[in-house]
Amino acid sequence: TEDFDIAGGQLQVKFDRIAPNANVSHTVVVKPKKYGYFNFTAAEVSYQPSEDSAEIQIGYTSEPGEGGIIAFRDYDRKFSPHVFDWLIFALLMIPALLVPYMMW
Repeated sequence: TEDFDIAGGQLQVKFDRIAPNANVSHTVVVKPKKYGYFNFTAAEVSYQPSEDSAEIQIGYTSEPGEGGIIAFRDYDRKFSPHVFDWLIFALLMIPALLVPYMMW
């Protein structure tokens, strides 16, 4: 949590019982404090195979590996609609299209 703030959800959760053939999902939304490359590790899941079992089994989720987080200004520059750029392009194209049309 030194590199991320928790925006929603909890890091640790406990489900008392999961029915057979049922699925349970848990989501945590985090917001990065800084950008760069991060090594994301697997989540640890510990459970008892049955209610009367004293043995605790531990499993791990799939590991996403290394991921890159880019700065918001770089993301916005790359994926914004560029309305101002298209407006300038349209204004510059008007004479190039209008003059040949008027001469025809």
